[in-house]
Amino acid sequence: VLQAAGDDGSTTTTWQSDHPVATHVLGIGVGRWSVVEAALTSGPHGRSSVPTGLVSLAPARLDALDEAVEWLEGTLGAPYPFDTLGVQLVGPGATRAILEGQTLILADANMLGPGIPDCAWRGVVVHEVTHQWFGDSVGIGRWDEKWLSEGHATFYQRQWEAATGCDPTGLDGRMRAIYAGGQAARDAGGPPGRPRAPRFAYGGTIYDQGALALYALRQRVGTPTFEAIERGWLKRFADSTASTEDFITLASEDAGEDLRSFLADWLEGDDLPSMPGHPSWTSNAPGPSMRPTAVPGASP
Repeated sequence: VLQAAGDDGSTTTTWQSDHPVATHVLGIGVGRWSVVEAALTSGPHGRSSVPTGLVSLAPARLDALDEAVEWLEGTLGAPYPFDTLGVQLVGPGATRAILEGQTLILADANMLGPGIPDCAWRGVVVHEVTHQWFGDSVGIGRWDEKWLSEGHATFYQRQWEAATGCDPTGLDGRMRAIYAGGQAARDAGGPPGRPRAPRFAYGGTIYDQGALALYALRQRVGTPTFEAIERGWLKRFADSTASTEDFITLASEDAGEDLRSFLADWLEGDDLPSMPGHPSWTSNAPGPSMRPTAVPGASP
């Protein structure tokens, strides 16, 4: 951050980044906040903005950032892609949204309160921090390919919830529940890689069905190959944008087989495909909400 004083008494502030900025998540906040700084053990410098009157409540919630980065770095096999990370907590009632900006998560300050379950808050933090890799470091080139960002964030959130016991059904159980409502989601909003209208951009069509496609890919190629695909994606397209076509091409290269038809069915087909390794799964019931431990009042 650079500041320069003008002859008229004004101050000009310039923000600079060592990385390209994903403009669809670029924002600025104006208000009375206190900056809470902390050296995260996981790598990035922690820098959050909290309404001044609520600073004393912040430490118990902000430690979720460190946990999320550490877990994601280990799971993804890729270092956190930026230098800083924080939460911008706005005054209660100012917004109901929870969403990621590059290096900064926007949330309502009510998230500091004891009424929000710990698993719910930490799961949301994992979701939003995942976006620092998927969506920010590797940006999306087109809005209708939003599954590349939200599908990944949902997949790793659900994986974290299963690994920590926050979702007692486990990852397979959660994916089975999502699969059960998969055809209904496609009938309503289209497949994850081809949503029918902009209004479906923040719903199960993109989030859960995108995560389900990634789970199906892991079932098809095996966990080691799937992890190699994810690492390759983050390395090859860091600080740039990429498309669904790029993902299919890279996945096919790393798997050593042509996955175009397989992934096209999952991402763009009107009919929900059969899940590899789970012939007993059927799609005949409403699926769960996009987050098993949703924060009350939160939007993606």
